[in-house]
Amino acid sequence: MEVAVARRFVSDALRRWDAAGQRETAVLLVSELVSNAVVHAHTEIALTLRYDRGLITVGVRDGSDQLPARSDVPPAATSGRGLQMVDALAVDWGVLRVPEGGKVIWFALGSMPSGPEDHPLGRAASGNSPSSRRGGCVAGEAPVEKVAVERKIDGA
Repeated sequence: MEVAVARRFVSDALRRWDAAGQRETAVLLVSELVSNAVVHAHTEIALTLRYDRGLITVGVRDGSDQLPARSDVPPAATSGRGLQMVDALAVDWGVLRVPEGGKVIWFALGSMPSGPEDHPLGRAASGNSPSSRRGGCVAGEAPVEKVAVERKIDGA
């Protein structure tokens, strides 16, 4: 149920914002991250979505402090490739620790801004941005004031 709600939320918002060109990729990656949060975190999940000057930024927040880890997945495996897909399809992604507990796994689609002050998650992410090293995990604080739209998804 949670994954379907997240997919519909992202799809509807991007359609309203006239950003449908990235909708399929955003919905796919949201499905992966929300599924991971449901399976691994067992906490409430919040999905944030921002669209600014052609850049879509999505964050999936959960209450677990455990950071995600990419693993080598056997070719015949039917799961375990979520972060690999995020790394392959997003222009940037990372993980931010939330001061009151938990984390936000985020990704960006579209064109990345040129300077750190324009980074989709603000200065907290820009200094350690995976855009310079593509796809690493970043620990920092999640800037809640940058959220454009948020939807809570019951993942507990």
